[in-house]
Amino acid sequence: MKRWIQAAVLTVISAAVAGMALMSKGCKERSNGPGNVLDHADITICLIGDAPDDVEIVMEKFNEMTERDLNCSVKVEWIVWGDFATKYPILLTTGKNIDLIYAANWLDFYENAQRGAFAPLDELLETYAPESFAALSEAARAQATINGNLYAIPANYTNYNVLGAIVRGDLMEKYQIGPLESFEDYLDFCEIMVSEEGIDPTGMCSMNTDMINMFFMSRGYYPINGTTLSPYWVDLNDENYPVYFQSECPGAEEYLSKAEEWYERGYWTPNVLVSKDETLLDSGLAASRIHNYDAYLGEYGINTEWNLRYFNLAAPIVRQTALQDAMAIPASSENKERAMMLLEKLRNDEAYYMLLTYGIEGYHYETNGREINFLNHDYGNEPGTWGFRENEYKRWDSVLPENAMEMRRQYERDAIDLPLVNFDLDLSKIQYEYSQIKDVMSVYYNPLKLGYIEYEEGMRTLNEKLKEAGNDKVKEEIQRQIAEFLEN
Repeated sequence: MKRWIQAAVLTVISAAVAGMALMSKGCKERSNGPGNVLDHADITICLIGDAPDDVEIVMEKFNEMTERDLNCSVKVEWIVWGDFATKYPILLTTGKNIDLIYAANWLDFYENAQRGAFAPLDELLETYAPESFAALSEAARAQATINGNLYAIPANYTNYNVLGAIVRGDLMEKYQIGPLESFEDYLDFCEIMVSEEGIDPTGMCSMNTDMINMFFMSRGYYPINGTTLSPYWVDLNDENYPVYFQSECPGAEEYLSKAEEWYERGYWTPNVLVSKDETLLDSGLAASRIHNYDAYLGEYGINTEWNLRYFNLAAPIVRQTALQDAMAIPASSENKERAMMLLEKLRNDEAYYMLLTYGIEGYHYETNGREINFLNHDYGNEPGTWGFRENEYKRWDSVLPENAMEMRRQYERDAIDLPLVNFDLDLSKIQYEYSQIKDVMSVYYNPLKLGYIEYEEGMRTLNEKLKEAGNDKVKEEIQRQIAEFLEN
């Protein structure tokens, strides 16, 4: 957007945004303790995703509010999707001054907390975020507590382990494809897309190789820490929850022995392990995208003419851990108190929440009750702000089909409360072996599950490397911890 347009927009909406904000006495009368006037602070928030086009004008308005209410400036540092696997852990280990950071189980929250990457939040929360402190449920607190310390504030929004295909409905209609009710139905869809349409059917890339995870979740398997990035899975059909490295799960050969054939048929591209492009569906280069329900909600309005449909294949549906989305304060932060005060505003002040989550009202969006109508997509819908989602303020895109909300209601009705979502894996006895297993997974398993390596030879090598890395020791320790957890 040109700068003169930005200036015009700011002039038009300035009064509206000011009207949204709650009035305060001003930063000079606020204190962070008896007799202590707030000194000015520069706060950095770290979020996952691509920076929106209009982030500058949104943050300019956001900073007007934070300067007035909290005597601080705020900037957002974005970790783009293609870099999160490497850049996120680096930010937490180099001591860079990040004050508020998105945290999640799929970003190794428990591992990072155990090695001291996050600041304990118990006293900070009670002192500087009293409304958030009062609203935090005991269940959410327990899931975010490691070794007696609270290390994150989970979002106030329930997620489910739904994993399925976001599919172009126009292509389903063109080839008269019925609902995708099983993994085999999805394979049939892939074959038609390849043979008839000549298009990448799955849209996978290095950040999303979830076709195999969708297969395992359709068979009743569940990752021990709730994230599909986990090396270890349990069988929900067995009350003892036996632990397996994913390739060892009974029935795994049904997928792995076919992966080479599917790759050669063109169900995914040769560059999946190096590609960082998760937008193949958006750009019309893929017929589907394997992801969760929330991703479907975000995708639908981008290309409404495609009539995108969503088919969840995970069974059973599990009510997810609160650590699916959360916010934490890095131990290296120099502004922990102010960071907590800012999080309090984001969670409890609608003006703060709406501005950072949806952009500028009247320019980026309009609302009608809980519905939101996007006037343009220059800022987007929840760009990386899932860590402080609030049920009270969340809006639903007005262009969604009627069955979209019914799907979520169905998930709520069908979801089971699995005890294991509260299980925290203690790595203290297996830290080295677990790290080695993850390396083996990256080097030997990822190419195998994509069919880049011949099945029998690849399995022999993988099993040898797993044994050398201490796979048996890790499984035994995880199984022991699960048994102890269930007993208690």
